[in-house]
Amino acid sequence: MRGERLVLSGGLLALAGLSWVYLVYLADVTSSSDPVRAMSMLQPWGPVDLIILLVMWVVMMVPSAAPAIPMFAAANRRRVPLASVVSV
Repeated sequence: MRGERLVLSGGLLALAGLSWVYLVYLADVTSSSDPVRAMSMLQPWGPVDLIILLVMWVVMMVPSAAPAIPMFAAANRRRVPLASVVSV
């Protein structure tokens, strides 16, 4: 359990560090006095941008959906079939 926490904490710290490095890089590029360098941010998205977007979606959605999925499955297992409740 302790090893898992260390790996998770290290991964989160590494991810936060990379995010800050990327944020500083973007601030430098967009505030540059060189218009060509600043306009490079307006280029069409490439595969790396798409991967970053998809990773962001997964990182944001999975933690919020994870508790609800087992609760739904448990409630669904205990559900009484509609045919047994309604008699024709």
